[in-house]
Amino acid sequence: GNRTLAMSETGLTGIKVDRSDQTGMVGGAPAWQANMSVAYRRDSLQLTLHERLISSGRYSATLGSADIDNNHVAAAAYTNLRGSWSLRQVPGLTFYAQASNLFDHNPPRAPDWTFIGSAPTNESLFDVLGRRYVIGFTYDRP
Repeated sequence: GNRTLAMSETGLTGIKVDRSDQTGMVGGAPAWQANMSVAYRRDSLQLTLHERLISSGRYSATLGSADIDNNHVAAAAYTNLRGSWSLRQVPGLTFYAQASNLFDHNPPRAPDWTFIGSAPTNESLFDVLGRRYVIGFTYDRP
């Protein structure tokens, strides 16, 4: 886990802006972020569950109630599940499957402008792809 206590910048005007707890516009950092995982292994089977948490925050550290109606960005949580199975008959061969953003959690709305146009959320923090699956295998020569 990570707790951001301060993340300030001073511009050419000499005004100091603390962007900690800014999760809407790019350039800030959430107050809290956490990654947790748990793994289970039995014989050739391994299951791993991973959770990524991002705390709620402000849309912008520089906007006040006179500038914006709602300066709040909701928290987000993303769950990933991975399973793998090693074949005993073929040493070094492992099959795996993974589901990222398992519950298809949408990112919170926090529109911003980027170099290529508008973005519906802070893409540097939140998952914008939605649920996705990967299957495959690896082979490590013994």
